[in-house]
Amino acid sequence: MKRLILEELMILSLREKKAKKIKFDPKTTIIKGTNQVGKSSLIKSIYYTLGATAGMVHPNWIKAEPISLVKIKVDDKRLSVLRFDKKRFVIIDDSGEVMSFNFKEASAYLNELLDFKLIMNSRKGEAEIPPPAYQFLPFYIDQDRSWTKNWDSFANLSQYSAWKSPLVNYHSGIKGNAYYITKSDLDKARQELDDTSKEIE
Repeated sequence: MKRLILEELMILSLREKKAKKIKFDPKTTIIKGTNQVGKSSLIKSIYYTLGATAGMVHPNWIKAEPISLVKIKVDDKRLSVLRFDKKRFVIIDDSGEVMSFNFKEASAYLNELLDFKLIMNSRKGEAEIPPPAYQFLPFYIDQDRSWTKNWDSFANLSQYSAWKSPLVNYHSGIKGNAYYITKSDLDKARQELDDTSKEIE
């Protein structure tokens, strides 16, 4: 996995006519404050912008319809990720190229950028790399949901029926990128062999 450094977060609410800009230290940033001042919403906004929606979001935050932009550095590459809503993303890389994506396309781009190669079977039985929530899950413990159920910080995790075991194996290093790339190639070869056998028959 590559090294991701948060550099800046910007949030804009056209509905409330408010905005916030926060710069992060390249080594350590401590966010502190009393209750109900928005610490959790700030952290959830970072993940949301990168394609991982928190399982529980304050209704006032949803009502504000925030537009968020995160500036990040991945190894030596800098880019900005802008999220308008559930489906629309704009990513600007360090060369100035502006790319517009839907959710699936943005997920694929960020997975490739961060070298996330975990492969899981969808409920239709199709092998695919899951969206960013599965990449960030071990690094975020949601204070609203994780008291009652672990590994439950993000929404829509049940889109895969058996995801916990491969996720633990991947993030613990038991089965890394090489394993899943090889397994995917092997599964494709087996499918081609089955198709060829059926044609011969």
